Amino acid sequence: MKPFGLTGNIGCGKSTVAGMLAKYDDVTLVDCDGLAKAVMGGGEYRLAISRALGCDAFASGAIDRKLIAKLIFNDPEKKRRLEAVVHPAVWTEVQAINGGLDDRRLCIVEAAIIYETGDEFRFAEMIVVACSAEEQRRRLFVDRHMDLVDLESRIRSQMPSGEKEKRAKFVINTDCDLAELEKRVAQLHVELKRLKGE
Repeated sequence: MKPFGLTGNIGCGKSTVAGMLAKYDDVTLVDCDGLAKAVMGGGEYRLAISRALGCDAFASGAIDRKLIAKLIFNDPEKKRRLEAVVHPAVWTEVQAINGGLDDRRLCIVEAAIIYETGDEFRFAEMIVVACSAEEQRRRLFVDRHMDLVDLESRIRSQMPSGEKEKRAKFVINTDCDLAELEKRVAQLHVELKRLKGE
């Protein structure tokens, strides 16, 4: 069976929900951000990454993540070229992990830009983590100490949360306390197990 996709816009609580799901004994959580960092930091793709960015991203010996972030944030074409290198490698890893699991396990793949890259077809069903726009901005400003210009730019760079919610089988709203969120995630876990069993 295909894995389940877990996504959500910045500040909406995706990582919190992922952490709660990972506590279940029958869940294997795959962190695509972590896989992407491993791919980019490894030696196999150094030349392809540098070519995609038009500069040596490994001049100091290790990958310069700050340089890459600056380059792709201001240049959509470089971002697209970098993703064309990294995303297939990440997906190969995801497929290997999912393919090696016991049939009874739930494989949940956490990734921020599933819809933006058109990758929702890779998943059995999608889970979107959402919250109100006001709460999203509060979290980014107060909890993450992002300045207003930066946070608005980050929000605009992603597909609107409402569009993602309309396209997902499951929506977990995080406008609640942690105890209530645990209950919502527990219900989601039940639903995912039911789908896995069908």
